[in-house]
Parts: sequence; structure tokens; C-alpha cells
Amino acid sequence: MTRAFYAVLPDEGFKKSIYAILKDGPECYQRLAWEPREKWHLTLRWLGDLNDLEIEKAIKILEKVVPRQPKMLLEVDEIAMFPDDRPYLIVARLKDNPGLSRLWNEISRQCENENLGKSDNRDFSPHLTLARLKTDRNTAIPKMRNIAASFTAESVALMRSVLSASGSAYKILGSVNLKND
Repeated sequence: MTRAFYAVLPDEGFKKSIYAILKDGPECYQRLAWEPREKWHLTLRWLGDLNDLEIEKAIKILEKVVPRQPKMLLEVDEIAMFPDDRPYLIVARLKDNPGLSRLWNEISRQCENENLGKSDNRDFSPHLTLARLKTDRNTAIPKMRNIAASFTAESVALMRSVLSASGSAYKILGSVNLKND
């Protein structure tokens, strides 16, 4: 079985911009366990454990849905704790983007039609995980607003997630480009 998810991967320029913002952020940010930049991604849909046949289905969904959706500019709204009810992550929340919502809706609809992956009734809350709170989850981490960082979503990838004692590692299983406008 393969732990899999769909993701949009930000470019290196975006990662450098966010890293510079974090480095100059509040003093408490300096004590967090930051995720390595190469792991930063926007999860569109978590699929869970898939067998080889389901991986093939997931790639076919990518090939069907993604080329019909345009590339889009994704902008950071704030850096904040997530989720709101019991936070354990520091994330870069993205501003509302109708194109991203359409992409998420279409991928989710296709997955439901194909009975692929875990059913998820939660609202889509686009974000990139930057850090995990491993110890004191009662620590208040101040939000950073008015973040001047963005990237263009160029493609959507099917990712493999492998867990180990040192954390997770990701590998691209397939990737399809969004269409040019």
C-alpha cells in the first residue's frame, strides 16, 4: 500500500521568500521545529493508503482534471496556527482563489465518483505546513499578516508519503501541468 495525496508544489523563489519572512519573524518563531523547505506543499486531497490499481486511478484522475484547469496565482494571506480548534501546525494560509476552489472541487468529485481514497467532508482550507508543534501546544504563536509572498501553481502532483521515525518523506508519483491561459 502507498500513502498518497494530491498536491501543488511551490517554486523555490516562493520558498526563499517565506523562509526570509519567518527568519525575521517574532522571536518565538526561532524556537519552532520548521519543516524542511523541500517538503512544503499545498495538499489538495489526502487519499490515504492506495494499492497499485488505485494509484493508476489516481493518475488517470490527474490526467483528466488538471489539463482543463488554468494556472493560477496563489497568494499567502497569513502565517498562523492551524487548525483553529486544536492547533498543532504553523501554516501559510492562502487567500481565497476561485480557480483553486474549482480545482479542489473537481478533484474531490472525481475521487468520490471513483470511490478513491478517504471520504472527506471538511471544508477546503488551503495552506502550506511550515512547522509542527511537537511539545507545548498551548504556546500562543502570533499571526503574521500582510505577507507579500505568492507563487504560480503550474501543475498538480500525485505524491507518495513514507513515514519513518524521523518524519515523512515525499516522492512525486506523477505530475500534470495546468493549462496556460
